[in-house]
Amino acid sequence: MSIISIINDAEGKIAKELAEMPRVNARELGLHPQSGRVWVDTTYGLIIAPVATRPLLDHFAGFQYVGEEYITICGNFIIYDGGDERIAEAIEYYEEHK
Repeated sequence: MSIISIINDAEGKIAKELAEMPRVNARELGLHPQSGRVWVDTTYGLIIAPVATRPLLDHFAGFQYVGEEYITICGNFIIYDGGDERIAEAIEYYEEHK
């Protein structure tokens, strides 16, 4: 199996999981509304977004300061781990205000 096939399989599985998660405007995470829409996984402490929105999240939400060890990119998705304080705070805000 090629690397591309593995990535495509993983991307399909991620999309399936995302179908079960809330997709919210960044404002619901206490972030600038121009940061776009993201999925929130409160169980595992993750924020997931289309990789194409990374520049918006970096610029408007300050995600350029998230440590690279807390970022995973798989195909067209970027996954931010709540091990980073900025991500954890956004998820906490979401949980307190939903």
